[in-house]
Amino acid sequence: MILGKKDWRMSLVHKILIIEPQCWGIEHVEVNTALLSTFLEAFPEAEIDFRAEQTHLSLVSTNNHLKIPTSSHLKFYSIIIPPRGHGETRRFLYEIKLTYQIFKIIKQNNFLNVLYASITGAGLWSLKAFLLFNPRVSIVAIPHIILNSIVTTPPITRPWNFFFWFRWCIGTWNPKRLNYLLLGEFIKKEVIKILPKLKNNLKTIDIPYHFDESKEQPFFGNRPVRFGSLGASRLQKRTDLFFQLANIVHTDPHNSQVEFILVGNLDNNEPVEPNTTNVRVPFPREIIGRTDFEFWALKVDYTIFCYDASAYRFASSGSFFDSLFFLKPIISLKTPFIEYYFNLLGDIGYLCDDMNEMIDIVTRISTNFPSERYKSQVENMRKGRIKFTPPVLAMRLHKIFYDETNSKIEFL
Repeated sequence: MILGKKDWRMSLVHKILIIEPQCWGIEHVEVNTALLSTFLEAFPEAEIDFRAEQTHLSLVSTNNHLKIPTSSHLKFYSIIIPPRGHGETRRFLYEIKLTYQIFKIIKQNNFLNVLYASITGAGLWSLKAFLLFNPRVSIVAIPHIILNSIVTTPPITRPWNFFFWFRWCIGTWNPKRLNYLLLGEFIKKEVIKILPKLKNNLKTIDIPYHFDESKEQPFFGNRPVRFGSLGASRLQKRTDLFFQLANIVHTDPHNSQVEFILVGNLDNNEPVEPNTTNVRVPFPREIIGRTDFEFWALKVDYTIFCYDASAYRFASSGSFFDSLFFLKPIISLKTPFIEYYFNLLGDIGYLCDDMNEMIDIVTRISTNFPSERYKSQVENMRKGRIKFTPPVLAMRLHKIFYDETNSKIEFL
């Protein structure tokens, strides 16, 4: 039987186990909530178990964005995950224990399809070891920012860490029933450049996200134009260039009608000590809460991205999706990550070849605000972001776990 458009949710995937093996508390709560919503859309009648650290589990299960269909069989269970702060060698021992518990759950409940919502090098080795003795289980794992490490090498002062180097972990022994779900087609292209043999084990889906139509504060042109950087200041995000941009723009006396805001804290762990004279930093040294973050993000008119081309080569930026959430057009240096989404969504801002072009664009906007284009960019963001909502991404996720051609569970 070939499934038609009307009945694509029909499948033999009746039971799915979703594991979050490393996130504590609020970390990735919005991402995992949207991911879980996408599973509920893709498999509305399946039995789905979500297992995570207790606080994280509570925050996901009580998230207002999580809408549970009456037909679903969603259950939440807490698990003990490896503690943070240990080296990979010691973490491996915790991962072995956790993986043993997970495969025990798999066997007791007859789960054939399992999703790891995140993965570490030690966790992946442990997972592969248990897969050797469990030939019927199909695993999909989501590697997040750890993918950046496939283009770096561990320090030679700790040679034992080469065993847990993620390039080595992910590149070694990948059976058909073990796949990696990458959150963006641009990530797959970059990974294949480094690890071409991994091509057949890579699946993609755009990162799912919940959007709120009420979170919008349009610009009416009766105040200075506000440019913002969303999130904590970090060298990886080149927040230092954002501060330089503000200082340069403010040196021009004609640019009095402009403001710069850092919607986040100055990260104590990063050697970024910018001159904040020309940038408003409401929360310089304390972690900003969600309510305050939304308050200040709504005050911004444009979001600024000064990322290096390599910064988000293998991962999506949460700040980019925050820009979509608040409908704030983007001014960014060109990177594969940003260009991918500009091509996907259309005119949602400005792409700059270098900082000089960015300075020029910011100056022109602040002195002669392009109101009609601004409205068009906001509308493009509003229409385009639907592509990242759970109902739209559900069909793609369904195909990853279901083989249409053979009408059977796909052992990936």
